[in-house]
Amino acid sequence: MKRNSQSGGFHLAFEVDDCHSAADRLRQAGVDVLEGPTFVDAGAMQGLTWLYLRAPWGQFLELVSMNGALGYERAGGPKQWSPVTGE
Repeated sequence: MKRNSQSGGFHLAFEVDDCHSAADRLRQAGVDVLEGPTFVDAGAMQGLTWLYLRAPWGQFLELVSMNGALGYERAGGPKQWSPVTGE
């Protein structure tokens, strides 16, 4: 099975306001939180916090939150669209 980060790996990701509080709520509810929250402090994805969890049917899911522009945006790359702001 491919890792979620590899080409051909598959998972759904959802943007939330705060991965840390979401992880706390999920763990309290008995959800299988697999890894994270992890803050990316360098590189193209700098400023992103992510965590992986497993849905009751076994699918991997990811939650992400951002504290502003990501690293590649600050380096002059295109602005990432956000479902939270619609921009």
